[in-house]
Amino acid sequence: MDQIEAELQRSFGGDFRVRGELTADDALRLLTTTHDLGHRVAVVLIDQAFAPEQRAAVLERARTLHPDARRVLLIEWGAWGDGGTAGNILAAMAVGDINYYVLKPWIERDELFHRAVAEFVQEWSRSEVRNLREVVVIADRHSSRAHAVRSMLNRNGIPSAFRERGSALANGALAEIGEDASGTEVLVWMPVLGATVLHDPSDAQIAEAWGYRTTLPPADRDFDVLVIGAGPAGLATAVYAASEGVSISTSATRCRAPAR
Repeated sequence: MDQIEAELQRSFGGDFRVRGELTADDALRLLTTTHDLGHRVAVVLIDQAFAPEQRAAVLERARTLHPDARRVLLIEWGAWGDGGTAGNILAAMAVGDINYYVLKPWIERDELFHRAVAEFVQEWSRSEVRNLREVVVIADRHSSRAHAVRSMLNRNGIPSAFRERGSALANGALAEIGEDASGTEVLVWMPVLGATVLHDPSDAQIAEAWGYRTTLPPADRDFDVLVIGAGPAGLATAVYAASEGVSISTSATRCRAPAR
């Protein structure tokens, strides 16, 4: 534990408060205290060495009180080759108990460990509600359409932040853009793209505003082959079809943000 805390302090101590606890009970108290004080938690690392019921309790507390924090299982070097460990990791990821796992540092200044944790911190930063993102979604917390919009943005790798209607953050955003969200279920603001504001937009309208093409001119709509999906099979199909000289169109199920 001392080595892990020292490694985290070395890389992240300048911007984050690093705390290490030796028992599950202490970790549970810390998670509760930070929540009660309104402190944000970026990453929760829990050692696989804890008993399953203790790990479950800590992860459940973190998931409930700090839902945006990245939950990560710490495992020993080589443990991923153990069938039981691999099964536990996959099962925990499948039900959302953890986001991923990371190998414990085994040398001083273990760059693999630092890089892995840095990625978790970056993921948290992109979803942290108080950070202004490239796209801001303002809606009621329980709006099903807002959840659908956020899911679409996440699937397409578009950085976004959610502002609950009526909150200080939402009101501040509305004041900044001079908009009234009354009568609008979901308002989408894109400060990075000329402060574009969309009221109750469709998925296609959001994609178009971000820069994705969702339609083709009538003259360009006839193809010999249409490939839906951008996975290995879809890409292989597109390459082979193109090599045969056929007219081909691809529809990616997940695409990256446009280059800027």
